[in-house]
Formats: sequence, structure tokens, C-alpha cells
Amino acid sequence: MFAIKRQLFVCCYDISDDKARKSVHRVVRSFVCGGQKSAYECFLSPSEAALLLAMTQGSLADGDNLVLQPISTARDIVTLGCASKPVNLGFCYLG
Repeated sequence: MFAIKRQLFVCCYDISDDKARKSVHRVVRSFVCGGQKSAYECFLSPSEAALLLAMTQGSLADGDNLVLQPISTARDIVTLGCASKPVNLGFCYLG
């Protein structure tokens, strides 16, 4: 068995159309390890990041925004308030 190398990303979006926003929300939530409202933490491999972007691209209209920003894990992640640090949970895929 091998481990997939994943990097922490923050995915944020600002989408005006309710139907499009719900569609993007469903896609992003399928990759999420934490977050709130429209800002989410995701551990993604390069192919998962590309897939997330490809799956949401068709829902975005002119003026809508989606940002997928990698976060450096070279330094310790600092949280404030009741926030907890993101955790990259392992998983087992049985096809």
C-alpha cells in the first residue's frame, strides 16, 4: 500500500446564483476536512486539486469567484478561538 501525498489548501468562493453556489458547495464538501460557510480546508493531491477545479468550473458565471490556495505546512498552523487544526485523515478505497 502507498500513501498519496496531499497538501493543505483553503478553498473559498463567492457565487451570486443560489443554484450554482449549492452545486459548488456539494463538490467542495466532498473534498473537505474542515471549514465554515464558504471557506474550507482540503488536503488534496495535485490530481484531486485539478478535479475539484474541473468539477466546479461549469457552475461559475462572470463575476463569481473560487480560489484554491495552497497553504504551506513548513510552519506550524496557528488557530484562534475554538478552531482546531486541520487533520489529513487516511482512508482506504475498496473498488
